Amino acid sequence: MLQISDYANAPFVHLSSVEDAEDFLSGSEELGVILLDNRLPPFRRFDIPLQRLRRLTSAPIYLFTATELEELGFDEPPAGLNGYFSKNELKPETLNAFLKRVLG
Repeated sequence: MLQISDYANAPFVHLSSVEDAEDFLSGSEELGVILLDNRLPPFRRFDIPLQRLRRLTSAPIYLFTATELEELGFDEPPAGLNGYFSKNELKPETLNAFLKRVLG
């Protein structure tokens, strides 16, 4: 879906663990936005990965999840999280609108 969005030419990086993300952030320039999966190995929830990544970047971090925040035990996004994007609403047009909103 990223390839058919208005941001197809933007540099996207996919990382599959907290350690990989920390390594990447330690050696890279500032990012535009981070989409944090609710379950980023080896953790079962996003709380600890969010805290660890927030120490390394000031980039906006959005939770990318199929579970609503309320179901995760939050009435509003926790500190350090800029918001969330629901995987349940994932379609090319909703992803594109989200990226336009957070990247400008």
